[in-house]
Amino acid sequence: MRLCRCLPVFLAFGTLLRAHPQQNTSVPAAPTDSPSDSFFIEKEKADWDALKRKDKVAASHLLADDFVGMYDVGLLNKSKWLSQIDDQYSVDDYAITETKVLHPSPTTALLLYTATCKGTGAWAEFCSHTTRVSDLFVQQNGEWLDLFSQDTVATSGEQDETRVFIQVLAKEREIQEAQKHNDWSHFADLLSDDLVAIDEDGIIGKKELLEEIKAAEIRFSDYKMEEVRTIPDGNGAIVAYKQTLVGTEHGKPFTRHIYTHSHWQRRGDKWLLTMFQDSTTRASFR
Repeated sequence: MRLCRCLPVFLAFGTLLRAHPQQNTSVPAAPTDSPSDSFFIEKEKADWDALKRKDKVAASHLLADDFVGMYDVGLLNKSKWLSQIDDQYSVDDYAITETKVLHPSPTTALLLYTATCKGTGAWAEFCSHTTRVSDLFVQQNGEWLDLFSQDTVATSGEQDETRVFIQVLAKEREIQEAQKHNDWSHFADLLSDDLVAIDEDGIIGKKELLEEIKAAEIRFSDYKMEEVRTIPDGNGAIVAYKQTLVGTEHGKPFTRHIYTHSHWQRRGDKWLLTMFQDSTTRASFR
C-alpha cells in the first residue's frame, strides 16, 4: 500500500503501472477455499483502482478496521488514510510487478511487490519513484482484508529505469488511443520507418502495415490492457501485456484478445515504436 508523502496529511495506499478504460468497481470476494496468489494481487489492484476512482466506499471495504500503514512519516490508521481521498490528485496509471505471496498461516497472506505509477497534482512527485511494497492480508469474519502496509522507496538507479518505464507506457497508451480514435496519421507518426511488425500472417514493415489497416477498413471503438510488464532494453524498453480490442472490420464487429509486446526506442527527442509482435488467443474472435 503506497503513501503519497506530498500531502499535508499523507495518503497511504497499498498497491503500478496497467490503466483500464472501464474499471471494475466490485471488490473481489473471498473464496471459500484457500485463495490463490492471484487473489491477493487482485485485492491490491482493487486498492489502486479505488484510489484512481476516488472511491472511499470501495477502499473502506478493502481495509481492516484496525488497519495500520507504516511509512517514513509514521503510523496511519484507516480513517486518516480514507480522509485523504480527495480532489487534489489524480493517479492515471499504475503497475504492480515482481510479486511474491507468502502464507505465514492459513488466515494470513503477505503480498510483496514493486509498484510504479503515473499521477498529477499531489501524486506527481510520489509517482516519479519506484516503491517496494508489502501488504499483510488477514481473514476476518470470512473476508480477506488489508491489515498492515509498508513502503520503501527504491534506489536512485532504479528511479532512472522507472522514468523510462513511465514514458514508454505513456507512449503505448498514446498509440492505443490513436487506434481507438482512428487517428491513423498520428498512429503513423509513432512508428519508426524501419518498423518490424510480426503476427500469425508473417513479418511486414510500416508501409505494409498502414496499407493493410486501410484495406481492411478497421475501426476501433475500445481497448483494454491487462497484465502489463515492462522490460528494459538498451535505450528503450519492451511493453508486454494482454490486449482486448473492440471494433469493426469491413463493417463487421469483432472483439479480439491478443498477447502482444511492443519495443520502444528513444531516437533523438522522440519515442518511436520499432517492433511489435501479436499472438491471438484461441478465443480471440467471436
